[in-house]
Amino acid sequence: MQNRAYSPRPARAPGRNAPPPRRRRRPPQRTRLPLIIVLLIVAGVLIYFLRAAFIIGLGTPKYYNVSVNGVSLKGYTRQEAQAVFDNLLSDWNSRSYTLTYGDHSWSFTAADFDASLSVNDLLDNAWNLGHVGSLSSRCRVIQDMKKNEYAFTSQMQINEEKVDAFIASIQAVTDKEAVDAQVVVDVDAPKLITQSSDGSQLDVEKTRETIESLLLTGEGDTALTVEILTPSVSSDEVSGGLNLLASYSTDMSSSSSRRYENVRLALSNFNGMAVYDGDEISFNDVVGNRTPERGYKEAPEYAGTSVVTGYGGGACQASTTLYCAVIKAGCEIIERHPHNMTVAYAEPSLDATVAWKSKDLVFKNNTGHTIYIYTNVTRETAEVRIYGNRTDYRIDFVSVITQKGLKPTQEELREDVTGQHAYYTDEKVLLSQGKDGCVSQGWLVYYDWDTGEEVSREQISQDTYRPGTSIYYVGVHQRGAEETEAPLFGQ
Repeated sequence: MQNRAYSPRPARAPGRNAPPPRRRRRPPQRTRLPLIIVLLIVAGVLIYFLRAAFIIGLGTPKYYNVSVNGVSLKGYTRQEAQAVFDNLLSDWNSRSYTLTYGDHSWSFTAADFDASLSVNDLLDNAWNLGHVGSLSSRCRVIQDMKKNEYAFTSQMQINEEKVDAFIASIQAVTDKEAVDAQVVVDVDAPKLITQSSDGSQLDVEKTRETIESLLLTGEGDTALTVEILTPSVSSDEVSGGLNLLASYSTDMSSSSSRRYENVRLALSNFNGMAVYDGDEISFNDVVGNRTPERGYKEAPEYAGTSVVTGYGGGACQASTTLYCAVIKAGCEIIERHPHNMTVAYAEPSLDATVAWKSKDLVFKNNTGHTIYIYTNVTRETAEVRIYGNRTDYRIDFVSVITQKGLKPTQEELREDVTGQHAYYTDEKVLLSQGKDGCVSQGWLVYYDWDTGEEVSREQISQDTYRPGTSIYYVGVHQRGAEETEAPLFGQ
């Protein structure tokens, strides 16, 4: 093989057919964005901390808008606040407070009641507001305190028995009972014999609050609150003239001596009674149980739609007479019951039946003044009179019958064993006819005292009275019955 000699290419002369130099590539535009974001974040953080520093404040830390026991600590350092309260507490036990009532005064100190305060914990709690917590939470609290003061009040330990004894010493001067004017029962009307006087009573709870407020904050009304107590019966209202407000009477002329005694005994419990404004009076509570041990006799009384004999018969006439009188005097009726049948001594709806432990007459004196009840029972009438200060209007009490003539439908048969009225079983002789029933209303009519003109009227009741039971005698012998022959033995 023939070897070929290698000869390199001659070098190109500069400037002839040489490749152009390469240009440096610029970095893409997006590589600058992270740098801008970083700068913005740094700026935001810087602004946040500058704002927080502005809110929190620079320099020595101090209390913000807080107070302890009424003392503002705003602008105080923790040490300054402690010094302020050290001085206050050193003076607290010896500081004297005075309560007054008229020409009287009473002084006390915290030491008198073994009182003690613990404020260090409150100073710490007040300091923590705006100084403890995350930066954002501190800023929120500080911003809120710029609008609203945060107040702390320490709990006070105090000897309650010593406070009670102190208040009792005040009550010994301030408290006195009201004295009623004394009124005696006279023949015609009650009469004044002694003057009344006002009483007074310390507001104990308000006094206790004042003592604690003075000890805690130094603030409080040092003039004691004392309530004036007015007498139930004042001289002014009695001396002004007690008027006959109402009277009512029922017929006693047909009553037996036993029934008369029951009515008299029941009403005697009310004679001379003073009923104060706001008092509620129960007929049964005042009169009590109508028993023979208490002097009551057997007399006719209603039992449903029949007439029976029982102890205290006639008590309902007493309650009816009282009912009509107190309602005409302007009293409020709390409880009242009509009879099952109409009664002879009062118009329908003007009656009030009573029964021990089941039916009562209860009224309330809401006239604004004391009233006085007087009773008088004779063989002709049972009367109740009521005296007091004149009401706004003269009151009358009237009955309005809306339906009458309800005929009896029930009968009671009684065997006539004597044969005097009815001999045979098919004979029925009327002993007593049951009375008719009705429906009625009770109305109050108000009149002007001076002119007698009717002002208004008001319905207060609607009552249904059942017909009575008719009573018949029937015989006990069979008509046509003959004697039977005696049986024969030994046939």
